Amino acid sequence: MTFTITVTNDGPSTAEGVSVNEQLPSGYSFVSATESMGNYTAPTWTVGNLANGASATLTLKATVNASGDYANTATVSSTTTPGDDPSNNSGTATVTPTQKVELVVTKVVNNASPRIGENVEFTITVTNNGPSTAEAVKLEELMPDGYSLVSATPDSGSWSAPFWTIGDMFKGQTVSMKVVATVLMGSNYVNVVKVSTLTGNLSAASVLEADAQVMPQPATTPQLVVEKRGSVSDAEVGDVVLYTIRIRNTSQVAAALQPVLVDRLPAGFLLVGETVAVRGAKLIALQGAPGSELRMQLDAIPADAEVMVQYRVRLGVGAQQGDGINRAHMECPVAQTGLAICSNEDQWQVKPRGGVFSNEGCVVGQIYVDANGNSVKDREELGIPGVRMYFQDGTYMISDVEGKYSYCGLRPVTHVLKVDSNTLPRGSRLMTSSSRNAGDANSLFIDLKAGELHRADFIEGSASNEVLEQVKARRANGEVRSVESEAGQPALKFESKPAPQGNPLQQGTDSANQLIERARQTGGQ
Repeated sequence: MTFTITVTNDGPSTAEGVSVNEQLPSGYSFVSATESMGNYTAPTWTVGNLANGASATLTLKATVNASGDYANTATVSSTTTPGDDPSNNSGTATVTPTQKVELVVTKVVNNASPRIGENVEFTITVTNNGPSTAEAVKLEELMPDGYSLVSATPDSGSWSAPFWTIGDMFKGQTVSMKVVATVLMGSNYVNVVKVSTLTGNLSAASVLEADAQVMPQPATTPQLVVEKRGSVSDAEVGDVVLYTIRIRNTSQVAAALQPVLVDRLPAGFLLVGETVAVRGAKLIALQGAPGSELRMQLDAIPADAEVMVQYRVRLGVGAQQGDGINRAHMECPVAQTGLAICSNEDQWQVKPRGGVFSNEGCVVGQIYVDANGNSVKDREELGIPGVRMYFQDGTYMISDVEGKYSYCGLRPVTHVLKVDSNTLPRGSRLMTSSSRNAGDANSLFIDLKAGELHRADFIEGSASNEVLEQVKARRANGEVRSVESEAGQPALKFESKPAPQGNPLQQGTDSANQLIERARQTGGQ
């Protein structure tokens, strides 16, 4: 501040040897002095002779201290006789200073180019350069959407988000706070801190706001590993398949935030509604359901952690026309560029089969003892277990405990099915059941149509006690585990007739008492 001291000679004579005592009190520090005449050497201003009606001026600049005496008194004297009014030979100027502080806030970050999901540390420093005490200092941490606060640790005061309450700061005091945050996929990475409240008169040199920012970088290598598995490798149209995908974060420090699982379903595969289950993370959004590209957004995959995703798909129309390969990979957010692939691609193949919707057919039948000779399986008539029957390509099937058998997946063409005589009870004599036996009761021509369920029975026609006893013994053994055979049976010969073609047996003259085939009678006739 500036003090102006003026000395005037009101006459009537010249004042000789004029001097002024200007001693700055303890509340001020001397800066400079400018005299209109004479010379100032603290604390005395030597003016010299001052003519009647003349004036002299001293301009004194001083700095106001934080404390002390602020009443500045100047007293004039002369070697000549003082004037008639000595009361105006001195003057006092008193100021009432206000608190003034120079507060400086700075903020720095330890990593200006992190990856999305990594943690960064901000250091906030506050310094009071004085000259007075700054009272009730409080700062506000304005964290934008590009970060998620992890922790805030002040070395003085207390933290209650978003405010750091420091309290009083003496001249020269410095305090700091460490703020740890996770870098997110956001739009703003300028992290600002500012002084929200304080008591004190701020100097022009104060810095009450500071910021630090980062520029997230895309991952240079994949950090997620995807492993995909299915519950089956073969399935029919209409079946449901369970897929399991394991996602592992290989990073030891960075979490994968809001990653997206991209699953490309093969043709004809559709997601079964409400079957997506996630363990180890939270499913935020599901897009693309029911197919053909599913996009499942997760909240986060922590560092060095694993997440499991399970869901079910159903094989529908068109599944047989595709390759059945399900492919999955992960995409991670990257600042300014959206999403980028951040994992390997894994796949699982399910080979679709038509099932009931295919062109392939099925053969079902039963080999049984026809006790009454009506060529029809009656309720009381017994099936023969453990009999083996061969197709022309060597494929075989074995009758169960009820004498029943079945086989699917046959092409829609004419097949030949032949009984292995070695596995029949001793004394058995098969009889023809239709023209498709072609005169040979041990074999059948099967004219299979596309998708047909074809009935093909074999009939044992002797119904002798010996045969029935053997059949009952087989049935008493329970469910069939392998083929049955009786001692003394001939080896299997895949021929159209049981005897050489040069001397064929006549089916109609095998026995004098052979039963004659007839149709079942209805209507009581």
